[in-house]
Amino acid sequence: MSNTTHTDKTSADAIAVAFDYQYYYFLFKLFSLDDGESVGLEVKDDVHTELSNSIQLLIQLKHSVQKDASGDSVNFTTLDNDLWHTLYNWCEVITDKEDDRNDKGKQIEFLKRTYFILVSNKSYTIQNKFIEILNNYKVDSISHKQVKSQISKIDTKNKDIQKYKAKLLSLDDDVSKLLFKNIEFDLNNDDLIEKCKIALKSKMIPEQNIDDLFKKLDSSIREENYTSIKNNQKIIINFEEYNKKYRIYYDQARNTDLQIKTFQPELPDNLAEQRFVQYLLDINDISDNDIDDIIEFTKHKLQIQNNVSSWLHEAELTKNQLDDFEKEVIAIWKNEFRSKNRGEMTEEDIQKKALSIVDTLRKEKLKISSLQLDTQHSNGEFYYLSDNLKIGWRKDWKEKYNG
Repeated sequence: MSNTTHTDKTSADAIAVAFDYQYYYFLFKLFSLDDGESVGLEVKDDVHTELSNSIQLLIQLKHSVQKDASGDSVNFTTLDNDLWHTLYNWCEVITDKEDDRNDKGKQIEFLKRTYFILVSNKSYTIQNKFIEILNNYKVDSISHKQVKSQISKIDTKNKDIQKYKAKLLSLDDDVSKLLFKNIEFDLNNDDLIEKCKIALKSKMIPEQNIDDLFKKLDSSIREENYTSIKNNQKIIINFEEYNKKYRIYYDQARNTDLQIKTFQPELPDNLAEQRFVQYLLDINDISDNDIDDIIEFTKHKLQIQNNVSSWLHEAELTKNQLDDFEKEVIAIWKNEFRSKNRGEMTEEDIQKKALSIVDTLRKEKLKISSLQLDTQHSNGEFYYLSDNLKIGWRKDWKEKYNG
């Protein structure tokens, strides 16, 4: 039995999760679009889809943070308020006078091209009498008259549910016959992010590129939605528009060459104590107060490290290819290092030459396998090699730092 309080149910966290649940289902439908289809967010319903054959799907999303004693999502019960409130809302849509559906003929016309789907993370239970009644009706085990009779016998003292049930039963018989056939339930629907990734996989995206593609699409679409809402624009995206705007993301993800992935690396606690940072401080390239630069350089180093680790893990890059890459980078450094450090030098000369080496190498754009790295990732590789004592900036770096 759940011990969730009313405050828990209405907390900001619960509301945020419910909003994300709705958004990720929209994203799933967007990723699943076919030619001639469109999907909308909070326009005709929480989410709606228009198919190429003029059929429309009106989808209500109901998420619960409540758990049962075993830690699973609570059951979707006969007297679940989400059930009856959703049914009531759909009845209001069907009979909406403002949308010119105040007579039976137009309501029937609307129902002939409309399906209603309630999606929830709540668990299906055979004890849900309403779902059982509809399922029996859909397979012609009971008549329409029996459906209405059995629904009317669902007893509750909840005034709201009584109101919702009365609205449902007040529909014209010819109207409710179609509605009862066109209601569907999609329950136990919990991990929508995984569902989104499966949809991307169905578009022939290599497994190792799905996470990165999902992150890029998610970020871009969230930003687009925010802009649309801010400008009072409806969020409706059709296949042609989606394909035109986001096809390049799919093309990049299908590319079997190495792809730069975006990571959110965790920065070390003592940023200034990193070895490569200490070496840059030592040659006065940066100071202790340049915290923004230190953070930026650290991110560059971690980004290339994380990408290399990912490529190796996903077998997109071999150890031999990585070794060849490092040898080439060290050779580039060595040529620059030698050209700047000929002959006897004073401490002042050593400092100036070290800075010159760093400045020159920061302009290098490295190549690993078939991938041309950008400046940030190229810089990150030099910082990484410096951090691991494979290259240095001062003429005497080996003696000074290797002890």
